[in-house]
Amino acid sequence: MVSSRYEGEFQNGQFHGTGTLFFAQGKYEGTWKDGKRVDGHFTFADGLKFDDPWTYMDDADRRFHSEKVAYAKSSSEAKAGSGILPAGETAHCDEGLQKSLPMGYYDAGNGMYDELTNTIMPVSTSDMSDLPREATDEEARWIKARAAKGFPQKNNE
Repeated sequence: MVSSRYEGEFQNGQFHGTGTLFFAQGKYEGTWKDGKRVDGHFTFADGLKFDDPWTYMDDADRRFHSEKVAYAKSSSEAKAGSGILPAGETAHCDEGLQKSLPMGYYDAGNGMYDELTNTIMPVSTSDMSDLPREATDEEARWIKARAAKGFPQKNNE
């Protein structure tokens, strides 16, 4: 079931001109040119309006960097399988589907965060620079607010 829709102008099969993207949590009204957003604003379902600049995929938030890179390219330059996925397919992190995380750990991007010990554990320890380290207060707050967390697996997984 698709939970979003677009109402607006198209040109050559791409968003072009004015239009509105509707989501369960609100709507984005904006202007597009050749499939790329030019400007606009997001209004949450409760009526709160969020204007540009929209900074979800800024340089400080690299979780979906491949989508940002593909978005900046024209569709003819984008590699097959990269960028924003078609409707019905989901990217939970930059690599695609959600990584498998141990119960209670968070995906810190550059490793796994253990809330109990306030430690970021690297995915690989190929050299001495990849040793576990204590998370800063700012990192810990960001991770707990935004990162995916491992939960108990279902029996059939």
